[in-house]
This record gives sequence, C-alpha cells and structure tokens, in this order.
Amino acid sequence: DPPPSPFFALRAGFLRLTSLRVVDGFGQSVTLDPAKVTLAGSLAVANHPDRAALPPRFTSPARLNLRFVDATGGPTDADDVITPVCGFVVPNHLEDAAEIFDANGDALGVLRQDDTLLWEPAPGIAGTAGRAPERTIANPFLAGVVRGLLDHASGDASRDDEHALSAFLRAVDATAWSVDPFAHAGDEHLSLLVGHPLAVVRARLWLDVEEPIAPDASGRAFAVKLGSLAHWQDGLLGYYVDDDYRRLHLPDGASARYARELGPGRGFLQRIDAVGAWFSSFAADLAGDPATGRAEITHPAIGTDGVLWIRPGQVVRLTLLVEPHATVRATSGILPQIATGVRRRWMAPGLARIAPTFRFGPLLVDPNAVRMPIARDVGGTWSWVSRASAGVWDDAPVTNSAGDAALSADRPRATEGWLKLVPDPPPEDG
Repeated sequence: DPPPSPFFALRAGFLRLTSLRVVDGFGQSVTLDPAKVTLAGSLAVANHPDRAALPPRFTSPARLNLRFVDATGGPTDADDVITPVCGFVVPNHLEDAAEIFDANGDALGVLRQDDTLLWEPAPGIAGTAGRAPERTIANPFLAGVVRGLLDHASGDASRDDEHALSAFLRAVDATAWSVDPFAHAGDEHLSLLVGHPLAVVRARLWLDVEEPIAPDASGRAFAVKLGSLAHWQDGLLGYYVDDDYRRLHLPDGASARYARELGPGRGFLQRIDAVGAWFSSFAADLAGDPATGRAEITHPAIGTDGVLWIRPGQVVRLTLLVEPHATVRATSGILPQIATGVRRRWMAPGLARIAPTFRFGPLLVDPNAVRMPIARDVGGTWSWVSRASAGVWDDAPVTNSAGDAALSADRPRATEGWLKLVPDPPPEDG
C-alpha cells in the first residue's frame, strides 16, 4: 500500500494490560492479575492508573553515534595510532589567562587579558605579543579556540561586565565542579595537580535511521544533549559546533546561571583576610529556588541552551573541551544514552610533558644565581625564564633559597619573567 500521508517516523501512545502471563524456560506459566501491576513513575498517566504512557520511539532501526576522530581534520575514527587530541588548555585563574599546549605537551602561548584580550607566544618562543595565534599553533582547531575568543575583543570594549576570556574561564570552572575524574583514573600526572589541563578533542555526532517506508519523512530535527552534570564521570566542559569557535556551548545552562565569582581579587583569589567572610556566604545564592545565582554568565561567547538539534544522516563536527580522564555522554531521549571515553594513550604523552609557567615580577635576582623559595616536594626542575633582550630568552636554573630572604652582597638586578616547572620524566617501565 502507499505510505500514509503525512507519515511520521516516530510512534508513541498508551499501553493497557488486559491479561498477563509469565512463562519460564521450560514452558511453565503462571497467570497474573494486570490490575495489581505497579507502573514506573515515568510511565504513569495521571488519572488513568490502568494505562501506561509509551514515550516517542522510532518505528525503524536507529542509533545515535558519537565518535572521536582524527585531530588533523580527517574523517577517520581515532584508534591506537590516530589521536583525536588537538592540544590542551590550562586555565590560570590567578592572572585571568589560559595557557595553550600542543598534543605533545609543548607550550605554544598564553591568552591573557591586558588592556585588551591578547595572544602572546610562550616564554622561550621567538615572537611578539599580539601575533596571530595561527602562526604559532599548527593545529587549526586548537587555533580556532584561541581565535574565537580573540574575535570578541572588539565587542568587549563596549561591555561593562566581563570579557570573553573571563566568561570562558568561569564557565569551565563552574562545570568542573560536577566532575570527579580521579575516582577511577588516578592523578599520576603532575600537570593535573599543578595546572589541571583540559583536552581539546575532535569528534563527530550523527543519527542513523533506516526508514524504508518514507526516508525523507524522518528528516525532522531531534534534540541531543551532550554531557551531563548529574554524572560525576562525565567530563565534557563545553563544545564547539561545526567549527564555529565564537561560542562555547555548555552541557547545561545551570553552569552559567550559578557560576561562581572567579578571577584576580575575587572569590577564593581575593585578599586572604576577606576570604572567610566570602566563604561563609558561599552557598547563599543556591538557597531556595532562585532563577539565577549572584554571578551569572551572560557573555555571548557562552551558549547556555544545552541542546543540539540534529537530523538523521546529518554529521555534526564537534570540538570538545574535556577532562582528560573522563567520558562524554550523548542523550536524545528517544534512543539509549551513549558514553564515549577517552583513551589514556591519547592523553598520557602530553600530560607528562606539560610544564606550567607562573608570571612574576618585579623580582630581585642575584646576578650569580637565581634564588627563590620553590616547592621541593614537587617532582620536577624549576627554572626562571626571562627576556635577555628583544627576541632573546634566558632560561636559568632556580636554586631553592634557605628561607632567610637575604640576597648576596653583590648588586642584585630587578627582572620580570616566568617561573617554569618541567616535570620529571616518567620511569622507563611506564
């Protein structure tokens, strides 16, 4: 027969049990009373205890797919050889900055807020502040994340609240409160404790529906939710859709509505004598059921809808910002939820080499040796990186001071630079 018009590829309705029999593996059966069946809350119908609600489902075979793909831009699925990791972003809340590293853990540069949002190559790399990030960052998707934030600089000049980088850092921090990556993955990498890098990962999402009756009729869009604040092991902090890097989409708009105060001089990073009073009212904005918290993120660089619309057969290109040791969930409501985890072999090489830098200055330096208090219990080598002259960098080892805060009799010099930590290499047995 010809297909009905209009034809709907989804089916929903109600179920009424008129008789019920349980049969075991040997064919033995027992008859039960349908009236005594208790329905699950999700199936119950108000004022109709005799029927169950059947949620919408496809009438034909269907599946939702979320796959990690080649970080270079190819459509090949990631495997033991092909990695989806484009690089890493290390938030620096003390300076309202974000350090960028490639997939191997090599420093590329820092995105920081000065009079305007500024890209600056990493200490030790020849270059000037304001240089296009594409000239330093080889991976186009990692460069796109940086470029997307820089594109908001002109609009931020007329804003009275916060700039794009601050909104980005607060959104990531708010979502990270709901992730517990160390529960099953451990924290063997020093970079996870010192700077807590976030991985930039490529993926693709698509919906397969094998509709034989009217294939074109299933072309309507369906809602898909990426990430989940309710799952501690879901590490998706945000995502970019189809290489549009001007907006970071959050897994849930609640992360933006209830974001905490964060940044230099705010929240936990203000003067220590003011932190106690601030902490005493830490959860005051969550009391009752308010529409938003005290420091809602409203910047256009942050998307808060939390829903991605996709049509059957449509492939959506994604750039994910994820916790290195977590999984990513995709939920449609009409198909089973799927979870895709990152492989340790994709993350381990970069995490082992990431060396965070901390900007200091002015600092009085002994001309014979750089001495300052450093964390001796941290496994790694500390060095002081500064500009010797225009385009020339000096990387000097740091000697731990004795704690007397005294310089030598030689004339010290004042300098500004970066304190750099290079983690110890992993043992040969891995």
